[in-house]
Amino acid sequence: MLKRRTISKKERELILKKTNGRCAYCGEPLCRGFNIDHIAPFQYSRDDSFDNLMASCRSCNNYKWSWS
Repeated sequence: MLKRRTISKKERELILKKTNGRCAYCGEPLCRGFNIDHIAPFQYSRDDSFDNLMASCRSCNNYKWSWS
């Protein structure tokens, strides 16, 4: 099983700033309940780096699922 690292509160804030506080996919403003999404799915890329992470709303993250 692949082990994902824990994303700190500070890093979550920086990821949210990358998209100006909006979902990376639909552009809706995000609040506390946002998800951190892997641009290239973790199960395939095993890339947990900052550059592979984006803020997304729950709806978009669930829709994208494991697609790149």
